[in-house]
Amino acid sequence: MVSPFREPDPPVTESGWSLLLAGRHRARLICLLASAIPFVMLATVIVLRGGFPVPTLALLKMVGISLLVINMGAFSPGKQWLLCGPMLSIATLLLVAAIGLSRPGDNSVLASAIALSGSVVFVWNLAVVVGRVGGFRAAAFFALGLCLGLYAESMYWRVSSVHDVVYPESIVTGRVTTDVVEQAAVLNMISLYRKASTALDGLVPLKYHSGSLWIAEGLRRLDGFRTVDFLAFGYGILLIPLYVVAFFGCAELLRAAIQREFAIPPLIFWAVTVVAFIGAFPFSGDPLHLNFNEAIINGDSFLLAIALALLLIGSTVWFYESAHTRGFALPLLEKIAIVLVLPAALSLVGWVKISQIYLLLALLVCLCWRVKWLRTWPYLVATLLRP
Repeated sequence: MVSPFREPDPPVTESGWSLLLAGRHRARLICLLASAIPFVMLATVIVLRGGFPVPTLALLKMVGISLLVINMGAFSPGKQWLLCGPMLSIATLLLVAAIGLSRPGDNSVLASAIALSGSVVFVWNLAVVVGRVGGFRAAAFFALGLCLGLYAESMYWRVSSVHDVVYPESIVTGRVTTDVVEQAAVLNMISLYRKASTALDGLVPLKYHSGSLWIAEGLRRLDGFRTVDFLAFGYGILLIPLYVVAFFGCAELLRAAIQREFAIPPLIFWAVTVVAFIGAFPFSGDPLHLNFNEAIINGDSFLLAIALALLLIGSTVWFYESAHTRGFALPLLEKIAIVLVLPAALSLVGWVKISQIYLLLALLVCLCWRVKWLRTWPYLVATLLRP
């Protein structure tokens, strides 16, 4: 009996389209893997805050929003690079944050509806994956996601780090870092005056990586968190799984583009990617300090900026494959879209963390080198004049 959720195998007659369609199917596995992380982080918060007040409803809404952003990448139509999986995740995140910042953003019914839609999208993706690869493999991917979630949150919430699950209560003892307090002040200024500022010297605008704080305020307001609670243990429920899906998704797209394989990634891919994510030595106590994820996972703006950069790199791979299948003869509307997307991508990442633009500058150079019409003046001027 054929499962009603089972999707037909991608066609193999046109290798380019097959690669893109197969990429959509493989993206479902990575989205399922990352979807385990919000659940394990929710359980961790509830357990570690035992005896202290727990904003359970706000946490459940955050889990739903996280599932929505992560799993939207599994519903790409395949051929259109503007609607590829990584782009859909970015657009969903920005849309949800914009709703939170808008006038009806504090409506609890609206927030519950968005969170519920995230649960529906997750269940639908889970059913499709089970239909394609079977229950045992789907359970294995979900279990791998649980392990990666436990590892990542142990770095995010470890002792003496920026974040602490009992941060609001630890303020009394003075055993906390000042980062969350400073960021909480900025979020409060955004909430009251619509301006990112610490308010120490009046409402002087904060111009350095304020994008992550604007997004944080939108999500916090939508979920109904207190500011300090959201920054201490709410934001990570979105940031950690988003980084995991961006890390694994970008690696998979690059692997597929080079090897031109249409099947499910082999076991060696998952093993190597897990080692790359965890590091040769998991924690910084080792003498070689080879775990680059330590610095990334420990900072919200850094974590979000790297995740966005990886998603944009994956989108660029999708764009290149889409253009390659058509001999780079794209219609005028898609060329106009590129004029807007290239500078917008740099601006978005710079808005979150200015230093991460360097990741995309190398990508821009590669695109201009490989796609001839990107070297004409309208595209270069638009990129140089990015806001």
